[in-house]
Amino acid sequence: MDQVFVIIQDNLLISIIIGLIIVFIIYRIFKNLHFYMSSARYAKKAKRLRKKKYNGILLVEKIRKRRKKNTNNFKKLKRKGKKLTKKYLDYKAEELPIIAKYADSKMLKSSRRQLLIVVYEDRKTKKKYKLKHGSKQFINIIDTYDCLDEFIEFLHKLPDTMINDEDLDFFVEKHGVTIGYVLK
Repeated sequence: MDQVFVIIQDNLLISIIIGLIIVFIIYRIFKNLHFYMSSARYAKKAKRLRKKKYNGILLVEKIRKRRKKNTNNFKKLKRKGKKLTKKYLDYKAEELPIIAKYADSKMLKSSRRQLLIVVYEDRKTKKKYKLKHGSKQFINIIDTYDCLDEFIEFLHKLPDTMINDEDLDFFVEKHGVTIGYVLK
């Protein structure tokens, strides 16, 4: 034990640097562990909310009555339907990035991958959407491809499939495109 103190006193600068590196490594481990645990709590809470308050399948049934006939986009919804759908899309824009990071991260390693919504046409990538602008991106996809019902169901099933590391694709018949996701 006395030899360790002698070595530390002889090489004071090196021992300070090594001590700082060890403190930094321990700090990063605890920070990643805290992020993972808080994401796990958020995922559990979001799952409960998805069943009760933000259920996409029930939303589709509610907004079928609140739109113009034979339409399937956001612009053609009536006032109450737009309000319900906008609230749901805002929640999903907040929830999905956190779930994506949680699904991709490990206990001591954080994830840097992002969620991309990808539109395929004949197995070729037509367009990729990042979740930068929240629900505006979702509304743009819905109005471009006339896929309100399909997209809401896609968003409803997306968190569980990301956590289980499965593929999820929805086909939009009117435009002949497929909507999927990629963690990149």
